[in-house]
Amino acid sequence: MTHSPDNSKWAKIEFPSRDRLEVPAAVLEHVAGVYRQQGLDDDRFAAASAELMKCLDLSAGVVVGMTCDHRFSRLFENWVAACDRFAIECRSHTIVFATDVDARQVAQRLGFVVYHDEESELLAAITESRSYGDVEWTDYMYHQNWVIRNLLEFGRDLGVDVLFQDVDVVWRRDPLPALSEAAAAGADIQAMYDGPNRRFQPMYVNSGFMYFQNSVRVRDFWEEVYSRHDMVGYFRSQQEPLNVLLAAHAHRSLHVVVLDEERFANGHLYCGGRTPPADPWVVHHSWTANLEQKLKRYIDSKLWFLPLESGS
Repeated sequence: MTHSPDNSKWAKIEFPSRDRLEVPAAVLEHVAGVYRQQGLDDDRFAAASAELMKCLDLSAGVVVGMTCDHRFSRLFENWVAACDRFAIECRSHTIVFATDVDARQVAQRLGFVVYHDEESELLAAITESRSYGDVEWTDYMYHQNWVIRNLLEFGRDLGVDVLFQDVDVVWRRDPLPALSEAAAAGADIQAMYDGPNRRFQPMYVNSGFMYFQNSVRVRDFWEEVYSRHDMVGYFRSQQEPLNVLLAAHAHRSLHVVVLDEERFANGHLYCGGRTPPADPWVVHHSWTANLEQKLKRYIDSKLWFLPLESGS
């Protein structure tokens, strides 16, 4: 009789078995519909991309992309207000993918290039998410994967890198020069450390702040990520399958950099009794269940730059 070794005292990484994982038929059916809708979205974005590119200043070799809906547009406004407070230019090289008319109007009012597809069946069908990980939130993750894929294609011919970030981010210092320099030195993908969450081992990468060197290798990698909507639907998480794929590709050839959390601070550092860094460049208020928790976290950390009555 043989016994499995007890590695609980020394194993730092443990993958739950996936050998019997079966994606429910309802998820596969939904994902097939999402891909059909996104194929139509591809055509319309391709037709609009040339005009969008003319509106952006891409001379620094990077485009910043964000998605935004009307409920979280105040968080986008706060990112802009923080950039203005710290004299960081953010408008000229940023494109906002607005998922609804109200978010488009906010971004346009603030002087940003905006893409909003009023004909998108997928965006029209997305309803408000109530909390992290629910079905509605997962539909936004399909859209986020689509946005990153199209941003990489958008900048391919010009050799323009891509920074994708969530709207619940604050810049206290422009991160682009350092990220661009690291990409030029060979870093394929740079991403925030998400904290000690076992779901996202072994890379522990947060998908809400990622810098992509726009190379064939990176585009091919993201095509594989994009091809796994089934896993996004199964786990109700884009981040879980992303971390597994990052680890596999990093083992082969992809140069993945998990960013220093003293400069790129994720939300886990602002809860659980942890001490946040004294002078971070970028702060991401993740690790919150809903908008109300985010607003409280902003205010408590003194990173809310809009009139307080609007965010309280």
